[in-house]
Amino acid sequence: MTDLMPLVQEYGQLCRLAHMTPAQRGQRFNGLITQTLQAWGIPAIESVRSAGEIDVAFGVDGARFVLEAKWEQNKANTGHLAKLQKRLKQRLSGTYGVFLSMAGYSAEALRDLTQGERLEILLLDRHHFEAMLSGLVSPIELLDKVCDHAAYAGRAYTTLTDILPSQGASGSIAACHDQLTRPDGTVYFARGHGVGKRAEGRIEVVGGGLTGTVKLHLAADEPGAVVARCHTTSPNHDYQVSLGATLADQGTPSHDNSRWADSERLSAATGAVAAVRDPDAAACSVADDGNHHPFEQSGPGTCACLACRNDRRTSDAYLVDAALSHGFQTLAVSTSVPFVYTIGLWHSYRQPEIAMFGLEPTHMNTMIRDYVRRGVNTAWPRTEQHIGGILDGHVVQVRAIHPSWNDALFGTLYRFYRGIIPAVHQLVWPDKNGLWQWEAGASAQCSSDQPSAWLSVDQHPQGGWQLVGKLDPGFPLSISPNHKVLTTRSIKNGLLAASMVLIEGGDIDVLDSRGYKADDFEVAYIGELTQLNPTLMLLDCERNSHKATLAGRRWSYRPASQPDRRSSKRIWDALTR
Repeated sequence: MTDLMPLVQEYGQLCRLAHMTPAQRGQRFNGLITQTLQAWGIPAIESVRSAGEIDVAFGVDGARFVLEAKWEQNKANTGHLAKLQKRLKQRLSGTYGVFLSMAGYSAEALRDLTQGERLEILLLDRHHFEAMLSGLVSPIELLDKVCDHAAYAGRAYTTLTDILPSQGASGSIAACHDQLTRPDGTVYFARGHGVGKRAEGRIEVVGGGLTGTVKLHLAADEPGAVVARCHTTSPNHDYQVSLGATLADQGTPSHDNSRWADSERLSAATGAVAAVRDPDAAACSVADDGNHHPFEQSGPGTCACLACRNDRRTSDAYLVDAALSHGFQTLAVSTSVPFVYTIGLWHSYRQPEIAMFGLEPTHMNTMIRDYVRRGVNTAWPRTEQHIGGILDGHVVQVRAIHPSWNDALFGTLYRFYRGIIPAVHQLVWPDKNGLWQWEAGASAQCSSDQPSAWLSVDQHPQGGWQLVGKLDPGFPLSISPNHKVLTTRSIKNGLLAASMVLIEGGDIDVLDSRGYKADDFEVAYIGELTQLNPTLMLLDCERNSHKATLAGRRWSYRPASQPDRRSSKRIWDALTR
């Protein structure tokens, strides 16, 4: 998921009609909806001009939606909904309509829709849109809940308050990270990337686009006001946002944390996970006898994940089974540099998921499971605490992964937690001499095979892992951006263009017009070469033992010759021995 804060700030300008007319706001609103969906990784198109113009079209989990938006002072009436119904009839059966009216709906419109024929339209209002824009609820989770009410109860319109019901004696909201009650009884809660307010039985979105661990506090200089303090992986980047009566009133981020308590400034740096203060929101019961047991829900809807909903409708059903039976699952990702991460630790233990990079996958799997077993049976280690007994003869440690890596590395976590990804920590290992990757003299394998993922992607040192963070997901080749290839210094420096490629087993040679007669061979990452030579992104890397030659903007393929294969092996051996 990309940064929502700029979209939240633009939304505030639209609400205030800053330098625009209501008509201009309506036109820009379609773009804001599209960008919000795209920020969550949902393919969306603005202003589809065909049989009846559609404001926004998008797809979720194989379902197709067409959305009509209305931002006017008056509520949407039966005529507005009939217009969308007509456009649905012009499209493929099974396409769903979504009407978004910022002013809500007339009683007549709601009555006519529920008394009509088959329900094909879902109704959203300002509160629904602000929940998605702020990050309080992901679009996937919101649409899923709205569709459930429409399918099971025949309700086209379900309020945000009904989608996020309170639970337990304290009335907490499912999957909230922090909660604060003002003296007047108003409850503020942090959930996902947003903040909601519940007063007089209704929920209002008051903050959003927040990153890091969000903690709520009463403002010191304004009685009754509430602020959200966001703790990132670096205390120097922590910031504070003032919360207003609505999302449009949210203040601009302030990085002046000089008055924060030391414990607040250090919470993210030490990897602290926001506590679930409501005992009714505890995730699952855990047996502490050294064995894994089936987990029982201790409260309804404890988080937004597939396991809490017992949702086995997708290919991720095996993750649900693992989470409910064993607490978590490990997933190995076979890229140029393999990595393994957990799915389910947040659901089962309210602990960050764990990722490990650069070693043999079966070994990483064993070490991660040993780490979890230690946490369950004794205590969960703090970040940067040296941990023995996991890697033979050495200590390891965990560090909090910056959220900017989530899209590139943890796509399955997004699906399992349905759009709201929890914290992830990196299990870091030293080299054979006990040196950490950030220490002088650490081995090349230790330094390059593990990302320094506690840094943001932009702050990460240049190299293979930064390419992964910037180019994934969506890298068009079947190999990862940090796949090492044989090339020439002239191609890498942009002096000559790539015109020939040899694909042999796992080795790929990217050559210029000199072929194997070049005198400046070196090893580089395919990701950096595609940025200089976009035609490389059109390669079919699955054509083993083939040579590709560029003709215009197309690659032609023929079987690799024996002389080329021998030359490739000779140069690879010379560079890597």
